Amino acid sequence: VACGFVFSASAADRFVDDAGDDGTLEIPNDCTNEVTKCATIAHALEQAQSGDSVFIDSGTFSSAIGGDAMLVKNGVQISGAGQQNTILNVTGSASGALVYGPDNTMAISLEGLKVSYPSGAAVGMWFGDVPSAVTVDDVFLTGGSGLNVASNAQFVLTLTNSTLSDCTGAGFLLAHTGAEDISL
Repeated sequence: VACGFVFSASAADRFVDDAGDDGTLEIPNDCTNEVTKCATIAHALEQAQSGDSVFIDSGTFSSAIGGDAMLVKNGVQISGAGQQNTILNVTGSASGALVYGPDNTMAISLEGLKVSYPSGAAVGMWFGDVPSAVTVDDVFLTGGSGLNVASNAQFVLTLTNSTLSDCTGAGFLLAHTGAEDISL
Protein backbone atom coordinates (compact mmCIF):
# COMPACT_ATOMS: atom_id res chain seq x y z
CA VAL A 1 0.00 0.00 0.00
CA ALA A 2 1.45 3.32 -1.01
CA CYS A 3 0.57 6.58 0.61
CA GLY A 4 1.29 9.93 -0.87
CA PHE A 5 0.92 13.47 0.29
CA VAL A 6 0.44 16.46 -1.90
CA PHE A 7 1.39 19.80 -0.44
CA SER A 8 0.49 22.96 -2.24
CA ALA A 9 1.56 26.41 -1.28
CA SER A 10 -1.33 28.81 -1.17
CA ALA A 11 -1.18 32.54 -1.47
CA ALA A 12 -0.78 34.39 1.80
CA ASP A 13 -1.73 37.83 2.99
CA ARG A 14 1.17 39.65 4.65
CA PHE A 15 0.78 42.73 6.84
CA VAL A 16 3.01 45.74 7.57
CA ASP A 17 2.63 48.46 10.21
CA ASP A 18 5.30 50.99 11.16
CA ALA A 19 4.75 49.93 14.80
CA GLY A 20 5.17 46.24 13.92
CA ASP A 21 8.08 43.85 14.49
CA ASP A 22 10.18 42.05 11.86
CA GLY A 23 11.34 39.48 14.42
CA THR A 24 14.94 38.36 14.68
CA LEU A 25 17.39 36.73 12.31
CA GLU A 26 16.82 33.42 14.09
CA ILE A 27 13.03 33.79 14.32
CA PRO A 28 11.78 36.18 11.64
CA ASN A 29 8.19 37.36 11.58
CA ASP A 30 6.54 35.90 8.47
CA CYS A 31 4.10 38.85 8.43
CA THR A 32 1.02 36.63 8.00
CA ASN A 33 -0.62 37.46 11.32
CA GLU A 34 -2.70 40.64 11.16
CA VAL A 35 -2.18 41.17 14.90
CA THR A 36 1.64 40.84 14.87
CA LYS A 37 2.46 42.70 11.66
CA CYS A 38 5.95 43.32 10.29
CA ALA A 39 7.60 46.72 10.76
CA THR A 40 9.16 47.13 7.31
CA ILE A 41 7.97 46.76 3.75
CA ALA A 42 11.32 45.26 2.74
CA HIS A 43 10.99 42.47 5.31
CA ALA A 44 7.44 41.63 4.24
CA LEU A 45 8.60 41.43 0.62
CA GLU A 46 11.49 39.15 1.62
CA GLN A 47 8.93 36.81 3.20
CA ALA A 48 6.45 37.03 0.31
CA GLN A 49 6.09 34.38 -2.35
CA SER A 50 4.47 34.51 -5.77
CA GLY A 51 0.72 35.05 -5.43
CA ASP A 52 0.96 36.77 -2.03
CA SER A 53 -0.53 40.14 -1.17
CA VAL A 54 1.28 42.64 1.07
CA PHE A 55 -1.01 45.08 2.88
CA ILE A 56 0.69 48.19 4.26
CA ASP A 57 -1.09 50.19 6.97
CA SER A 58 -1.12 53.96 7.20
CA GLY A 59 2.23 55.33 8.27
CA THR A 60 5.55 56.66 7.08
CA PHE A 61 8.19 54.13 6.10
CA SER A 62 11.83 54.84 5.23
CA SER A 63 14.18 52.94 2.97
CA ALA A 64 17.67 51.90 3.97
CA ILE A 65 20.32 54.19 2.53
CA GLY A 66 21.64 52.63 -0.67
CA GLY A 67 19.05 49.84 -0.54
CA ASP A 68 15.87 49.52 -2.52
CA ALA A 69 12.77 50.15 -0.45
CA MET A 70 10.60 47.61 -2.26
CA LEU A 71 12.16 44.84 -4.31
CA VAL A 72 8.97 43.42 -5.76
CA LYS A 73 8.94 39.69 -6.44
CA ASN A 74 7.18 37.75 -9.15
CA GLY A 75 3.41 37.81 -8.73
CA VAL A 76 3.28 39.87 -5.52
CA GLN A 77 0.54 42.46 -5.05
CA ILE A 78 1.28 45.48 -2.82
CA SER A 79 -1.54 47.57 -1.36
CA GLY A 80 -1.10 50.65 0.81
CA ALA A 81 -3.83 52.51 2.66
CA GLY A 82 -3.92 55.25 0.00
CA GLN A 83 -1.38 57.76 -1.27
CA GLN A 84 -2.30 60.21 1.51
CA ASN A 85 -1.85 57.56 4.22
CA THR A 86 0.98 55.18 3.25
CA ILE A 87 4.17 57.13 2.63
CA LEU A 88 7.53 55.70 1.62
CA ASN A 89 10.41 58.15 2.12
CA VAL A 90 13.40 57.11 0.04
CA THR A 91 16.90 58.42 0.77
CA GLY A 92 20.29 58.01 -0.85
CA SER A 93 20.58 56.11 -4.11
CA ALA A 94 17.70 53.74 -3.44
CA SER A 95 14.71 53.07 -5.67
CA GLY A 96 11.23 53.33 -4.19
CA ALA A 97 9.84 50.30 -5.99
CA LEU A 98 12.16 48.10 -8.01
CA VAL A 99 10.61 45.48 -10.27
CA TYR A 100 13.34 43.62 -12.08
CA GLY A 101 14.21 40.34 -13.67
CA PRO A 102 13.16 37.80 -16.27
CA ASP A 103 11.64 35.61 -13.53
CA ASN A 104 8.80 38.11 -13.17
CA THR A 105 6.29 36.25 -15.33
CA MET A 106 3.18 36.89 -13.22
CA ALA A 107 1.28 40.14 -12.81
CA ILE A 108 2.52 42.62 -10.21
CA SER A 109 0.51 45.50 -8.80
CA LEU A 110 1.33 48.50 -6.65
CA GLU A 111 -1.48 50.62 -5.26
CA GLY A 112 -2.30 53.17 -2.61
CA LEU A 113 1.19 54.59 -1.93
CA LYS A 114 3.10 57.85 -1.90
CA VAL A 115 6.77 57.51 -2.77
CA SER A 116 8.70 60.61 -1.74
CA TYR A 117 12.33 61.68 -2.09
CA PRO A 118 13.26 64.35 0.43
CA SER A 119 16.81 64.36 -0.96
CA GLY A 120 15.56 64.16 -4.55
CA ALA A 121 18.26 61.79 -5.83
CA ALA A 122 16.62 58.42 -6.41
CA VAL A 123 14.32 56.72 -8.92
CA GLY A 124 10.67 56.54 -7.85
CA MET A 125 9.75 53.31 -9.59
CA TRP A 126 12.05 51.38 -11.84
CA PHE A 127 10.89 48.47 -13.98
CA GLY A 128 13.62 46.50 -15.73
CA ASP A 129 13.31 43.39 -17.91
CA VAL A 130 9.75 42.72 -16.80
CA PRO A 131 8.05 40.31 -19.22
CA SER A 132 4.73 40.61 -17.44
CA ALA A 133 1.85 42.86 -16.54
CA VAL A 134 2.50 45.69 -14.09
CA THR A 135 -0.36 47.76 -12.67
CA VAL A 136 0.28 51.00 -10.79
CA ASP A 137 -2.86 52.57 -9.30
CA ASP A 138 -3.37 55.42 -6.80
CA VAL A 139 0.38 56.07 -6.49
CA PHE A 140 1.92 59.52 -6.00
CA LEU A 141 5.61 59.84 -6.92
CA THR A 142 7.30 63.05 -5.86
CA GLY A 143 10.94 64.04 -6.26
CA GLY A 144 13.56 61.72 -7.66
CA SER A 145 13.48 60.88 -11.34
CA GLY A 146 9.91 59.56 -11.44
CA LEU A 147 8.99 56.38 -13.30
CA ASN A 148 11.62 54.57 -15.40
CA VAL A 149 10.87 51.58 -17.60
CA ALA A 150 13.77 49.71 -19.24
CA SER A 151 12.96 46.34 -20.73
CA ASN A 152 13.86 44.06 -23.61
CA ALA A 153 10.79 41.88 -23.26
CA GLN A 154 7.11 42.36 -24.02
CA PHE A 155 5.09 43.63 -21.07
CA VAL A 156 1.93 45.52 -20.20
CA LEU A 157 2.14 48.61 -17.98
CA THR A 158 -1.11 50.12 -16.71
CA LEU A 159 -0.80 53.41 -14.85
CA THR A 160 -4.06 54.81 -13.41
CA ASN A 161 -5.07 57.45 -10.86
CA SER A 162 -1.39 58.20 -10.27
CA THR A 163 0.71 61.37 -10.25
CA LEU A 164 4.36 62.22 -10.96
CA SER A 165 5.33 65.50 -9.32
CA ASP A 166 8.48 67.60 -8.82
CA CYS A 167 10.68 65.05 -10.57
CA THR A 168 14.35 65.99 -10.85
CA GLY A 169 14.93 63.64 -13.77
CA ALA A 170 12.90 62.48 -16.74
CA GLY A 171 9.55 62.15 -14.96
CA PHE A 172 8.50 59.24 -17.21
CA LEU A 173 11.27 57.48 -19.11
CA LEU A 174 10.67 54.58 -21.49
CA ALA A 175 13.79 52.80 -22.78
CA HIS A 176 12.47 49.67 -24.41
CA THR A 177 13.51 47.48 -27.31
CA GLY A 178 10.64 44.94 -27.22
CA ALA A 179 6.93 45.23 -27.88
CA GLU A 180 5.00 47.08 -25.21
CA ASP A 181 1.42 47.86 -24.33
CA ILE A 182 1.20 50.93 -22.12
CA SER A 183 -2.06 52.28 -20.82
CA LEU A 184 -2.09 55.68 -19.10
